[in-house]
Amino acid sequence: MTNVNQLDNELIVGRKEMANALGVSVSTFKLWEKTYKDIPYEQKGVNKHKPYLFKVSDVFAWKYGREMDDLHDQIKELQESQEFNDDESRSRKLAAESKLKELELAKELEQLANIEDIMGGFGQCLGKVRAALMSLSSRISGELVHQDQQVINEILDNEVRDILEELSEYESQ
Repeated sequence: MTNVNQLDNELIVGRKEMANALGVSVSTFKLWEKTYKDIPYEQKGVNKHKPYLFKVSDVFAWKYGREMDDLHDQIKELQESQEFNDDESRSRKLAAESKLKELELAKELEQLANIEDIMGGFGQCLGKVRAALMSLSSRISGELVHQDQQVINEILDNEVRDILEELSEYESQ
């Protein structure tokens, strides 16, 4: 079952959709939930009828905030650590600082996408698809009267294909 909702222009999704948005498997996302108790959620899951729900922009902000914190921690550890020889320490520090600067530069150059903008547009697209699906029965019921099974299947297939094509034509701004 797909859990996708929109609340005040914020995309709210289930665990599977959130994992897909992050580019990880559902099992990896579940492991993060167990490991990191601070993953933000909109609704705590109780069972399959009331699953966990996540606000996409909050989870992305949490993930990238955690990555930035990890990079800062790596730099701090390298600065404080005397266990590594100077060359290795400098190399690790340089790599961490370089990665941090790349992220900051990408943000300044607006190469990092504003997830709220992307998800807002995607949410609008999903809203159109949802509306088309919700109105499907009222739009085609007259066409289906007194038709045989094959004709009904063709009409339904064409309608669903048109709706899915609208979704596949989505492009982020």
